[in-house]
Amino acid sequence: MTERRTAWTPGLRPPLRGDILVDAVDVQSVPERLPRSHREKRWRWRVFDLLRAIDRITDFTDGHTLVTFERDERTQDAVLHGLARLGETTKFIPQSVQDTHPHLPWALLRDVRNLVSHDYFGIEVALVWHTARVELPALRPELQALAEGETVSGAAQ
Repeated sequence: MTERRTAWTPGLRPPLRGDILVDAVDVQSVPERLPRSHREKRWRWRVFDLLRAIDRITDFTDGHTLVTFERDERTQDAVLHGLARLGETTKFIPQSVQDTHPHLPWALLRDVRNLVSHDYFGIEVALVWHTARVELPALRPELQALAEGETVSGAAQ
């Protein structure tokens, strides 16, 4: 993996470990009412899933050119699956988070998922290539900042 990515290790990813511990409930003394903030941070896990999907798509297309990508149906299928997963994952990001980060293309990611899932014979391979090699890598830094709770393009977290 390259240094731009969050290293994957077995077990909990470090940025999530703290969220889990905050959410943790001692099973020996569960309060009658859980705190209002209980589990609100779980959406951030989905942002890490988005990052992982982008990294996988990038890895699948590394070493390819448009010409070799057009000839490699297995890689095309892997990238299309990753695009579908990106769109599906955005459905779990709360609308309030999407509203405070309107510069991120939430609806477009969902639309790409719908296109990939329902328009099998109308997909342009060159457009998929452009998305995988240009659009998604450009989106990654802003998603990384959101995942880490940093300010993203002027939007406070």
